[in-house]
Amino acid sequence: MAKGIIARDTRAQKRHEPVGKLLPRWLAELASVGWPVAELARAVDDQRRRRPLRQHLDRREEQKLIAEVLAPEGPLAQRKVFARRDAIVALAPRLYGVHPAALEEMADRVLADPESVPLVAVPAASERPYATATTIAREQAIAAAVDIEVARRDAPAVPAAVARLAIAAREMELGMPVTDGQREAVLATATSGRGVELIVGVAGSGKTTALAAVREAFEAEGYRVIGTSTSGQAARTLGRAAGIEPSRTLASLTWRLEHGQMSLDDRTLVVLDEAAMTDDRSMLQLLHHAARAHAKVVMVGDHRQLGAVGPGGGFEALVARFGGAVHVLAENVRQRDAGERVALTQLRDGDVAKAVAWYARHSRIVVARDRATAIDKLVEGWAGDVTKDPSVAMTPLGEPTWPSSTAGAGRCGARSVASAKRSSSHLAAPATPRAPGWSPWPPAPAARSSPPRPGRWWG
Repeated sequence: MAKGIIARDTRAQKRHEPVGKLLPRWLAELASVGWPVAELARAVDDQRRRRPLRQHLDRREEQKLIAEVLAPEGPLAQRKVFARRDAIVALAPRLYGVHPAALEEMADRVLADPESVPLVAVPAASERPYATATTIAREQAIAAAVDIEVARRDAPAVPAAVARLAIAAREMELGMPVTDGQREAVLATATSGRGVELIVGVAGSGKTTALAAVREAFEAEGYRVIGTSTSGQAARTLGRAAGIEPSRTLASLTWRLEHGQMSLDDRTLVVLDEAAMTDDRSMLQLLHHAARAHAKVVMVGDHRQLGAVGPGGGFEALVARFGGAVHVLAENVRQRDAGERVALTQLRDGDVAKAVAWYARHSRIVVARDRATAIDKLVEGWAGDVTKDPSVAMTPLGEPTWPSSTAGAGRCGARSVASAKRSSSHLAAPATPRAPGWSPWPPAPAARSSPPRPGRWWG
């Protein structure tokens, strides 16, 4: 770690150079290793004449390539929706040595394949969007599973009096009453008996406090409470701030469940924090394991903050669909300044210009002549604030950044906040009556699957 810090501190600052200045250097470097551009072009032409391009793939190769790019873990399934250009990007590296005309032909065949489902009524789409049948099947399976779980009344639950005692304990520790939203969320989550609860909490609304009360209530009645999150930092916060132990990443929890190193049962509560960051595949896996064990799952997040890293949007769609199981923490109790609370609400609602204007008017934006100076000012401001309040944290966007000054490096510990493009989708549960033994869990995907009828799609 020390070696890495030194390397970052001493690394020369990157400067943008136009291609016009870089090109002569690149040409000189090629010539210095015996490959001037003219000679390189001749060598490429010679190889092309000796080994002419194939005009097309045979039928077996075509089928293999189509199955590869449309596979459940393939490149086109890694996005919620895709278009023709995405198919071309996925196919091109796999067609090395084949005539370029075959690329257009293969793109047509990928889009015509039954696994590619054309979508309709997608706002602002510049070209026809598609989704894989597997992606749609996962959405439907999530919706169907949650539909069953919110209708349950035999999932882990505690008496209302126990939940109220847990809330009172939190209030005593805080030295102030919890908000109405926190109280309602704790009471409903602890006493409903539903298999799935959804908690939406805006930034600073006291989600951790509410989860700590939920944990205390369930543990008081002998239940086991497990924490998890897509984000490792969020999982650690569940353990440290909400007292939910063990807490680990969702990938780690799922792996342990699938390999028999851990199990759930009907005396288990699983808390999924930052649920809006969870991709559909991971969410479906967790719901599957919890349903088999008759455990309870509490999903907590805010779909207007960080989005899923992979194809996701399930949490937002569930919140829109299952209102009776949704508990909203809308009151910001973290920011003391009323104006700042309004600005944060504007940011969450998409009114970025209004929020930034408020920050500018109230001297919340500091301008520096360059990046290094800005970092030093950031560290100096943080160092001054932390002497007044040791709980102050500094969270720069992007990659972890180290101050250019030695003094700043000694004062500063920084953590990065990753950002992700918000994605959303619509989850449609089956409308047909359920036959005996019906299960929402799809069978293992075959090499080919027939596309389900897509419902309304938000992409």
